[in-house]
Amino acid sequence: MDNFNQFKKDFKRDLLIKIVISLKHGYESKTDSQALVRKLLEILKIDDQRMVFSQLNKFSEGRPDILDIIIKRFNEFDEREKTEKINQIIIYFKSDEGGEIN
Repeated sequence: MDNFNQFKKDFKRDLLIKIVISLKHGYESKTDSQALVRKLLEILKIDDQRMVFSQLNKFSEGRPDILDIIIKRFNEFDEREKTEKINQIIIYFKSDEGGEIN
């Protein structure tokens, strides 16, 4: 699974857990929770990475609880991206022909 799809999967899982807990404790109504889930699924269907991050930013406006999840998952995403690029550079320098760095 690529890094971006892993980000989307982890974000979706964390947000759904947050919604279930909010429902259980009465912090959100069933209608509001359903609307959040619908909007989330709509955003996560998008394949363009920049568009997803832009939509998630708009999605989290006025919702610090959702923003916390985005920040947590984005930091992990960013760290995996950096590690992936470093590994590509190492492979490039170790290879005789050089390699392709994306």
